[in-house]
Amino acid sequence: MNAYLLGFIVFISGATVMTLELVGSRVLSPFVGNSTVVWTSLIGIVLASLSVGYVWGGRIADRGIKPINLAHVFIGASVFVFLIAILPPYIASMFVGGGILGLTLILTIFLFTPATLLLGMVTPFALKLKIHNLGEVGRDAGGLYALSTIGSIVGTFLGGLVLVSFWGTNAIIVGCGVALLLLAVTIFLSERKRGVAVLLLVCALGASLFSTWASALAEENGLVADIDTRYSRFWIIDTPYRGEPARLLSNGVDIIQSGILLEKPYELMSAYTRSFDIAELFVPEPQKALLVGAGVFTQPKHFIRRNPGAVIDVVDIDSRLEDISRKYFGYIPDDRIKSIVLDGRVYLNEADKQYDIIYMDAFPSYFSIPAHLASRETVEMIEKNLAQNGVVVANIIGKVEGRGSEFVSSVYATYKEVFPNVHVYQVLDREKSEIQNVVLLAYRDGVEMEVGEEVEEVLAGVLSREFTPEPERGIVLTDNFSPVEKMLLLMQL
Repeated sequence: MNAYLLGFIVFISGATVMTLELVGSRVLSPFVGNSTVVWTSLIGIVLASLSVGYVWGGRIADRGIKPINLAHVFIGASVFVFLIAILPPYIASMFVGGGILGLTLILTIFLFTPATLLLGMVTPFALKLKIHNLGEVGRDAGGLYALSTIGSIVGTFLGGLVLVSFWGTNAIIVGCGVALLLLAVTIFLSERKRGVAVLLLVCALGASLFSTWASALAEENGLVADIDTRYSRFWIIDTPYRGEPARLLSNGVDIIQSGILLEKPYELMSAYTRSFDIAELFVPEPQKALLVGAGVFTQPKHFIRRNPGAVIDVVDIDSRLEDISRKYFGYIPDDRIKSIVLDGRVYLNEADKQYDIIYMDAFPSYFSIPAHLASRETVEMIEKNLAQNGVVVANIIGKVEGRGSEFVSSVYATYKEVFPNVHVYQVLDREKSEIQNVVLLAYRDGVEMEVGEEVEEVLAGVLSREFTPEPERGIVLTDNFSPVEKMLLLMQL
């Protein structure tokens, strides 16, 4: 078989493996989040599968192979790649309740092991087909493995910086499957098997149409859009929410990041966002506020309606959220709302402002929590940017007491390191052992609550559910040590 063709095949195979691994996090994130637990499982299982493929491929190659055998490997790998675009929701539904780690391992093994194991066999097969002179084995082996590695590097940058930004997750998966089928077609053509090559081309065409069909089917089930950004994968879904028509922004199954009530678009949908108004009991006439975590811009719209003379800065690392909010959630830009595309921690480090209220809403789910936004150093930056009589209000997700409450207790302990006054409240009247939204309020000495004769019903309920986290379960989180992944796992038990 032509040496240049073998090199090309090995290169594309290596690129495909890394593209699949990178997009794998997008495949898994709707079901298990995008935490270190997910990346650890994905990287570890892909490497293990490749290792098994290397061993099996070497043993099979030593028995004697032909180029057609390599084409068969690509056909098998492409079938398993196409299944990655179909099977995740079905597998996830079968193992609900297995916890983040258990479900991550199950999904990764079922979805990615078969294809990556077969692709691990490619280089040993190619090496066997290339070697004609035993005196050049070292050079041939080194050259093929170098091409495979270079392909992996190209796949890493292509997948992470280009494809994810312009293609949807399913389109990338299908594209990888089609690429593998085309490699098989190339081999069959080189072996003068034109009939089989034509048949595979027809299969590749059918697979390329699959993503269009899948999107149309999804829309029938309420999915308005499936959007990949550089930082996340979002589903926009039209579905009833507590009996009312709603449009939701979700980044995971049963996880609502934000949304609007379609018949009441100016009314805050979530109880925890309505409870953020508790800050105005301490600062009744705020002039300047900061929101870290944009959602679909419902919170800043609510803030300026309540305080028409005020301004609010909205910081989020994802530049696509404002466009998504405009296109799907009826957000109309306002001069009083300034959108800043930056990581929340970076902004707090660089800013030198005095906000009356700082809203921290950057913990989207209990599947994935950005540890760098929960550390003492972040809280110190919050304090630096808070006016003397200002308050910070934060949304936390976790259990209130017992095993699994470590995260809530630790965030409380961390804020207590910086602020003399810290209060935490259950948003809703739920069992304390359930995972739920908790609102934290922190401020300096000298700031007092100003409660008039009437307090809004939602806020009165929140104020009545104040609690003190269990100190023995919490630690002060720092940039150096912030084991939020362990706390997330305990939360699932």
